[in-house]
Amino acid sequence: MQIRISLFCLIVAFIVPVIQTSFDDVIIDNGKNQNFYDHFEYPRRNNGSEPAMIQVFIHVQSIRDIASEANLDFYLVQKWNDSRLSQDDQEIKITGRILPNNVWYPDTYFLMVRSLLYSVEEQYFIIQESGWIEYNRKVRLVTPCSPNVILFPFDVVSCILVLSSFGYTDEEVQYQWEYGTEGVYIDPINNDVDHLGFYVLHTELTNFTLRHASSNYSALETTVFLERKYTAYLLQYYTPAALIVILSWSIFWVNIQATPARAGLGVTSVLTILTLATKSTNENEKHVNGKLTALDIYIWACFVFVIFAMLEFALSDYTTNRKKEQEKTGNQHLVDNSKSFSKDQFQSPTIQEENMAHEPIMLTSPCSRFEIPELPPSHSDNANISTCLKEHPIENSSSPIKGTSAETAFGNDPTFDAPSRLKKRKTRKGIYGYLSDGNLINNSARVLFPIGFSIFNILYWATLYVLVRSHKHSHEYQGSILTNNPT
Repeated sequence: MQIRISLFCLIVAFIVPVIQTSFDDVIIDNGKNQNFYDHFEYPRRNNGSEPAMIQVFIHVQSIRDIASEANLDFYLVQKWNDSRLSQDDQEIKITGRILPNNVWYPDTYFLMVRSLLYSVEEQYFIIQESGWIEYNRKVRLVTPCSPNVILFPFDVVSCILVLSSFGYTDEEVQYQWEYGTEGVYIDPINNDVDHLGFYVLHTELTNFTLRHASSNYSALETTVFLERKYTAYLLQYYTPAALIVILSWSIFWVNIQATPARAGLGVTSVLTILTLATKSTNENEKHVNGKLTALDIYIWACFVFVIFAMLEFALSDYTTNRKKEQEKTGNQHLVDNSKSFSKDQFQSPTIQEENMAHEPIMLTSPCSRFEIPELPPSHSDNANISTCLKEHPIENSSSPIKGTSAETAFGNDPTFDAPSRLKKRKTRKGIYGYLSDGNLINNSARVLFPIGFSIFNILYWATLYVLVRSHKHSHEYQGSILTNNPT
């Protein structure tokens, strides 16, 4: 068995050079200027006065793995005229692995690519009667792409492909896009652009001079603009984030006394929005390389709204519990005062008068519900207390002297002015009074949170629409200029 394999290898090694030599002999022998042909010399035009002109056409078969880079599979078609190989009456076509060696080829190479692979199976070489040569070869490479990250996922990705001559200057070899063609053709059937979530907008074609070291080189550049499909992102990220924010508002509608239920809703909303943010970061990392995007801004803004809803729950719950404690303390104080009053009835007048100097005066009259020095601001008759005091005499229940009026009870104390004290209490209420009422906070949040979230969405989508429209328009404008100019 080993002998057969060795024999087969010897036969192949002998036949391939023979076939290669026969191809070269046919090409060179049939040429009109075979005696002067040198495959190391580039074909000049107009009797050597002009450089060789290479016309290029690219047929893109597939675009895969589009992110900061893209994998391209395409056919590179190069055409040039070599009058030294013009034939009498025949056309020579060679396909497959074996191509002629003793023929001049352009030393085309690609700039800024990370990997490059030429196929030796899918290639062909044609020499026409007039001396025109067509060289078609399949190429697979990884080329850089530039997404506009801040607009992700509403951005336009541009993938750049640049080719030039490696050793021949622009005085020896020049490149141009093939006449009568669009230069770059993207196959709409075989490519994977649609499956990767992109639309092909258009391509830009340019030819320019590349400066390297002390020499100039002719170069071609094509830019493929791909618009990202954003429908999936709207369904997978934007809609859930907005719904989570709306769900967090249910805290405002649950009974303020149901603390466990409200806490559960709030914590669930926070954890859900955090999970969504983590999923977005992990799945889109290859597209944005850790940079801030429009999607990130929206998700984290929704997270802030959910956090504010939790803070509102904490504030309203705190104020409600604090109010309960104050009411409990006030009731206990009234009970203690009533017990003290019962003891004072059996004390001497002298002791009672001394106690009056340190205790609030309880008034027995139609206005006796009020404790004058404190004047509780929650009583509904505070606004009319002054009138009540003037119309009805007030008796001090703790004083041994009955029928004492307010003026007599407080003497000529200029600090006792019931209406002014009520006004001061209302003034002091202000924001503190607002924040000390849990129900009022809850009712306000039911209105303020939807309004705030609506304003944010209007500003966000309006700004994004303007930026995306401007971004697309700039690419379309540049493309129209370049495609209208002949290359």
